[in-house]
Amino acid sequence: MVNRVITDISAKRMRSIARVLSLVWGGWWLFFGLASGAGEGVKGLLLNTPNALPGLIFLITAVVAWRRERLAAIALMVEGAIVLIGYPLMVREHGYLLTIVFVLLTMGVPPLVAGFLFLKSWSRLKPS
Repeated sequence: MVNRVITDISAKRMRSIARVLSLVWGGWWLFFGLASGAGEGVKGLLLNTPNALPGLIFLITAVVAWRRERLAAIALMVEGAIVLIGYPLMVREHGYLLTIVFVLLTMGVPPLVAGFLFLKSWSRLKPS
């Protein structure tokens, strides 16, 4: 019984960390996508809205995780894998190594970690 209580506590902690990580990550990229056009005023923000689409998708996935943990975990891990594979391929001709590493660490790794934590907590807390 004590072991089950400890498992529940650690699973709930994993879930909380995953929620915060995914919300901060999705919110940051939505903000970044919108704000990168802020120098041009309202017109720049509106014209830059398509750049915010990935951040919006990331944030929606993070919000879905509050209700559909397993589904969102898989979606987060797929999003992270797409970034980890797709971004270097996209910029291989013109990208700088440090920029690529930075983007992978800030855009690709967080959803993988959050997705793994969601999946692990879901498997520990699912009804037997």
